[in-house]
Amino acid sequence: MNKVVLLVIASGLSVSIAAANPITISASTEDGLYTRVICPSLAKALQAKRIEAVCKTSTGSGQNFERVAKGEVTAGLMQKDALYGLATQGDNPEAHNYIALGSLTPEAIWMVALNGAKVTFNSFVKEYSENSVPKRPLVIGVAGDSLSGSYLTMTQTMVNSLPSLKKNIEAGYVKLISLNNIPPNVAYYQLGDKLDAVMFVQMPDLKHERIQDVLNSNGKYVFLDISSPQLTQLSFSNQPIYREVDIHLQKKSGNDRITNAWNVLMGKKQKVDGKQKSVHTLVTETTLLINPASVDGKTMSVLSSVVNSNHLLSKNTVAGTASLWWQKLKKASEELTSN
Repeated sequence: MNKVVLLVIASGLSVSIAAANPITISASTEDGLYTRVICPSLAKALQAKRIEAVCKTSTGSGQNFERVAKGEVTAGLMQKDALYGLATQGDNPEAHNYIALGSLTPEAIWMVALNGAKVTFNSFVKEYSENSVPKRPLVIGVAGDSLSGSYLTMTQTMVNSLPSLKKNIEAGYVKLISLNNIPPNVAYYQLGDKLDAVMFVQMPDLKHERIQDVLNSNGKYVFLDISSPQLTQLSFSNQPIYREVDIHLQKKSGNDRITNAWNVLMGKKQKVDGKQKSVHTLVTETTLLINPASVDGKTMSVLSSVVNSNHLLSKNTVAGTASLWWQKLKKASEELTSN
């Protein structure tokens, strides 16, 4: 098992370094948020500290992890849960100690099914971990490179605590179908036919087409609640990988995508005009993964100060707004938990 380290260095640190060669940050697909917003923001902040950085497109967290492990890039953006799943599976001779720098944005786990299909995450765990022979196979479409790491973390944790679930997965009663390059919102059309549910990772941007297609389906599709004490117990350096939150799906007013989407802690489940108002699910975070063997100490310090800056992401972007509200939600959660 590889050791995963979460490093936090004071964000007030200021160092100026003239890098001989640009550092490379592995991001996401060309139109992905990591490539369009987060990586350019990192590069701009690093340039202000006299470090040149370039963004490199990728398929997502999985490829970013591999590139960092092999020393092909200086850093890679990825979800904390994907990092946990990928870094702790089997023996990886190319892997070293990974350093995860900071928390950039929230990433929610979404699970979509047909309304009235009687499939939920909780019932799935119960039925497929307690029954020796489930009534029928459960087929889940898994979308995206980053979700492969997320699902690996989820299944590993569940299997470790529920041995019967492992048997049912191995026996084929739980089937995962890779959607490859098929967008989740296109895969929705396979629900009820080839798929029981579709899972994907998406920042809670209520205007994103993946989410809009569910909200505008007149109740045909619904988001499934995901709740798991096993998963919320996972952590790096005493920081949780997942938090359970309610995401409000009905905006209150205006064009606000994020600020009205979050309910601080878990509110009551409600419906508005028969429509789903909120979903209770797991939220992880985007972090910057570094292989310490690929950078010197001063560069590492500058990278950490940039990542942990409160002003890295512009408030005019979905990522920036989500980041600010995510920090507020975590603070409120921690304050209530400590009382």
